Amino acid sequence: AWSPDSEVLALVTFASDDDEDVVKSQEEGAQVPILMTMNTQYDILAEVHLEPSLVPDHHADETLHEFALCLCWRPDSSTLAVSSMDSNVNGKPLRRIRTYNRTTLQILSLSKEEDGSGRDVPN
Repeated sequence: AWSPDSEVLALVTFASDDDEDVVKSQEEGAQVPILMTMNTQYDILAEVHLEPSLVPDHHADETLHEFALCLCWRPDSSTLAVSSMDSNVNGKPLRRIRTYNRTTLQILSLSKEEDGSGRDVPN
């Protein structure tokens, strides 16, 4: 997804099986996404490994899968939001939204879903 000012491209790729920096998830079907940003010349500006996520297999239809990772820029291009389905929170998948700094990809905030009792609530 290009930033609204068309200066930064954000994308998600996945760690390969032979990536030494990746801690393998014990969850079936979980993969380790890598969030990266690039400039208009496609030079990498920053990259960060995300939490292991459930990722749908490729499918041909036009519908958005429930495990899809979604990116969204703030209108002033200062921050990026990433929505992902964490692979295992209390035994169940949980949708989380994280916001990142545009330049460094430093995490700025993490959503937390609660039911009032302090427990995470799966989607």
